[in-house]
Amino acid sequence: MKGRTISPGKAEGVAIVSKEPIGFYGGIDINTGVVIEKGHPLEGKSVKDKILVFPCGKGSTVGSYVIYGLKKNGVAPAG
Repeated sequence: MKGRTISPGKAEGVAIVSKEPIGFYGGIDINTGVVIEKGHPLEGKSVKDKILVFPCGKGSTVGSYVIYGLKKNGVAPAG
C-alpha cells in the first residue's frame, strides 16, 4: 500500500491495516472504538491506541466528527 503524508509527524505503535476503505460514520462505534461495519475486514477490532492504516475514507463528511468523538472518549487511534 502506498501512502501520502496528510499531517507531518511521527507515530509508533501496533498497526491495524485494512485494504478496504473505512466509513467512520456508522462504521466505528464512537464509544468503544470498535469497527462495527458489517462485513468489513476489521469488523470487531478496536482502533484504540493503534496506528490505523487504510487507503481512503468513504461515506459522510461527518466522519471527522466521529474521529473527534473517538478522541474525546479516549478510544481514538494513535496515528
